[in-house]
Amino acid sequence: MSDEKSLAKARLNLPRKKVSVTLKLDTEILKWFMQRGNERNQINNALRKYMEMKSRI
Repeated sequence: MSDEKSLAKARLNLPRKKVSVTLKLDTEILKWFMQRGNERNQINNALRKYMEMKSRI
C-alpha cells in the first residue's frame, strides 16, 4: 500500500473524556481481564467495540 493510501485511511484518535463508575463484574471476567493487564482500558475497549458493533445493526 502506498504512503498516500495509508495516509488517506489514517484516523486521528483523540483522548475521550472518561467518567468514574462503579461496576460489578463476574469474578472470572475480571480475572481474565486482569491476567491480560491494564484491565480498565481493556474493559473500556471491549465495551466500545461491542457498542460500535451494535450501532451498525
